[in-house]
Amino acid sequence: MGLRFPGDSPRFFSAVFSFGCIGLAACGLEQGGLLSAAGDSDGGTGAVGDSAPACGYDAQSCAAVMGAGWTPVAYAESALACPAGYGSEQHPVADPSPTPAACVCNVTATVPPDCQTGQVTTRYDVDLFVAYCYSPGATFSVAGGACNKRDIGYFQHGSQQPIAPTAGSCAAAPTADPSAVLVSTATTCEPRDCAGDLCSGVAPAGFLSCVTHPGQVDCPAGFGARKRTLGSAPSVTCGACSCAVSGQKCTNAHFRLYEDDSCAKLTDDFVSDGSCTGVQNATGPHRSFRYTATGAATFTPGASVPTVDLADAATLCCR
Repeated sequence: MGLRFPGDSPRFFSAVFSFGCIGLAACGLEQGGLLSAAGDSDGGTGAVGDSAPACGYDAQSCAAVMGAGWTPVAYAESALACPAGYGSEQHPVADPSPTPAACVCNVTATVPPDCQTGQVTTRYDVDLFVAYCYSPGATFSVAGGACNKRDIGYFQHGSQQPIAPTAGSCAAAPTADPSAVLVSTATTCEPRDCAGDLCSGVAPAGFLSCVTHPGQVDCPAGFGARKRTLGSAPSVTCGACSCAVSGQKCTNAHFRLYEDDSCAKLTDDFVSDGSCTGVQNATGPHRSFRYTATGAATFTPGASVPTVDLADAATLCCR
C-alpha cells in the first residue's frame, strides 16, 4: 500500500489556492474565480469568492502612475456623503478667495500738521473809533507756541493772518479676519477596495477620480485636468498699510500779548483770523507775546493686500 499525504486531498489544494489569492488580489486579480474553482473540486458553491469586488485595474500599476506620497480619492466639489465602498470621509475647504474685509487697515498713529511755526504778519491802526488796521505791522517769527520776549508799540486795533498748516503724517496697520475669506466645502473619500479603478478614472456618480498629496506639489502625469488646494481652514497674512493725510487746516489761532517779559500776565488776546479787532489795553505795556493754533487733518488708511493660505494644505489633482 502506498503512502498518502494530506496534500493529496482536494481540500488541501483548495486551501493552498485560497491563501495564494491573497497576494493576487493585491494586484487586482479576481479572487472569486480561484475560490470557485477550488470549491468546485470540493463540491462547494464558491460563495466566499462571489462577495469579493471585481477590480478592473491593479493597485500596483496605480501606485506606479501616482508616485510616492499620493492617495487616490473620490472628490466632489460639494458636501456629500461618501458612497458605498468608500470611507475616511473628509470635508475640506477649497478655493479660498479673500473679500475686502479680510485685511482692514486702521490708523494707529497721527501727527497733526504744524500750525505754530512760521511767520505771523500783522496790521494795525491808532484810530480811536473805527477799526481799519490800515497800517502794515511787524512780522513775528513763532515756533511751537513758545513765549517770545519783545516790546510791542502802541496801537488801537490789530489783526494777524494765521499761519498755514505744514506737514502732518499718520501710520496704519492691518487687522486680519480669516472669516472674511470665501471658501467652498468639498468632499474626499478613500476607496476601501479597488483603489486601482479609481486611479484609472472610474469614480462613483457625482465624484471625480483624483489623488491627493500633502503640501503644495505638482500633479502627477495624467492628473492635471483639475487642480485644487484643499485644507482645514483659511489663514490670512496682510500686506503693509499706507496712510494718507488730507484736508490740513489750522484752527483756534490766537495772538496773545503780555505786560511782562515771560508771558505770565495777559493783557490782550487776539483771535488771529485776519479780522481787525480793538485791543483790550491800548495804553498798557506789551513786553512779550505768544502765538498758538491747533492743527487738524483727515487721516485715511490705505488698503492691505491679503495673502490667503490653508491650514493642513494638500494638493488635489484629478483626471
